Amino acid sequence: MELSIDLFNDGVRYLHSQEENLRIKKLIFFICKKY
Repeated sequence: MELSIDLFNDGVRYLHSQEENLRIKKLIFFICKKY
C-alpha cells in the first residue's frame, strides 16, 4: 500500500507542476502579445 500512496503523491505533484507550467506559459504568451 505504501508504494501506491507514494505513486499517488508523485502523480499529484506532477499534475500540480504541469498546471504551474501552463499558467506560466499563458502569462508569457499574454505578455508577448501585449508588446
